Amino acid sequence: MINVAADSGSNRTGTVTIGGQTFTVNQTGAGIIAAFNMFDPLSQTGVVTACRVRGPINSVTICPLTSTSRINGASTLANWAWTVQYTYDGKAKTLTQSSGTIQDFQFSEFCGLSGSSAGGTIIPLTVSLTVTDSNGVQATATSGTGTQPALQFVAYTCGS
Repeated sequence: MINVAADSGSNRTGTVTIGGQTFTVNQTGAGIIAAFNMFDPLSQTGVVTACRVRGPINSVTICPLTSTSRINGASTLANWAWTVQYTYDGKAKTLTQSSGTIQDFQFSEFCGLSGSSAGGTIIPLTVSLTVTDSNGVQATATSGTGTQPALQFVAYTCGS
C-alpha cells in the first residue's frame, strides 16, 4: 500500500517503482481553495487579524472581509457564503451572507457597548467562507484553522 498526502495545490504527477515496474500516478489538484483576508481601513493599512472598533460616540466601525479564493480547472466560482460569529454587548451574534455575485462581506459594530474598555477588549471572531464552483463542488476556510489566522476585533469605549 502507498499513501500520499492530499493535494492542496495544483495538479501533480509522480512515479513509483514496485517489483521493477514503474507506475505513473496523476493527481488532480484541490479544485477550489477557499481563503479570505480581513481589513481595518480606518485604523490600519493592509491585511489585519484585528479590526479596531473605536471612534466618537455613536460611531460605527466597518470591518471588511475579502475573498481570495481561487479555483483550479475549467469551472468558475459561483457562490460565496459567509458566516461571522462573536459575542459582544452580552449578546451572541451570527451574521451571514450568501451570494452568487457578491464575493466580499463586511460587518459593523459600535464602540462603547458593554464589554468595551478604554484600552480595548479583545473579542474573538469565528469567520467561515464556503465557496462553491459551477459544478457544485465546495471548499470552506475558517479563521484560526489551516492557513487562515485567528481573527478578532478590539472593542474600545467611544472616544478612546
